[in-house]
Amino acid sequence: MHIVSPGPLAPRTAKSLADRSPISAAIADQSVYTRFRVREPNLVAYFDEHRDAPNAETFFTVVYVKEDPAACASFIVDRNAQKTNDRSYFGRLDLVMTFEQYRGFGLGRIVMLAALGHAIETYGNRLYSISCLAAHEAVAHVLESLGFERRVTSDELYVQEQYALDDSAAVVLVDSVVDELSRSAQRAAYRVRQSKSAP
Repeated sequence: MHIVSPGPLAPRTAKSLADRSPISAAIADQSVYTRFRVREPNLVAYFDEHRDAPNAETFFTVVYVKEDPAACASFIVDRNAQKTNDRSYFGRLDLVMTFEQYRGFGLGRIVMLAALGHAIETYGNRLYSISCLAAHEAVAHVLESLGFERRVTSDELYVQEQYALDDSAAVVLVDSVVDELSRSAQRAAYRVRQSKSAP
């Protein structure tokens, strides 16, 4: 599995977070992800189970408050060998984690939206679907508000959400994501600035 190097988010996604001080976001390296992962060892992660997948790429989106990592999402893009057309890859929003002291500000929502926006802008023309096995109902709620559909699974611990993509669906989804990201970041930045409990 290839891990994407740290750097800025894709352009539209990054622009939707501009001027939202003290909140920012970027693609981080695996060491930042590991800081979150050790605090949530019981979560099941596609990344952990498929590290040797030859065609997969992973990136880690991190939301910062000031300079401190506050929330992290891992996102996987992998090839489906059964598909032979241009859209032969699927995306998976893998883990969404927020440090306890930053919960309640909407930062988990922001990291999810930033990861989705970056994925669609970067890989959208190759993706046929994006999915998530949501361990928390709040994650499922955010995805459903963007048009993801709930799928029935036999596992009662997770809710599977999926969004089928073609050229027009990718445009609609990225527009929805960056608009919601901008609004959510504005609300979260205000909450963080007003809070006496935010670090």
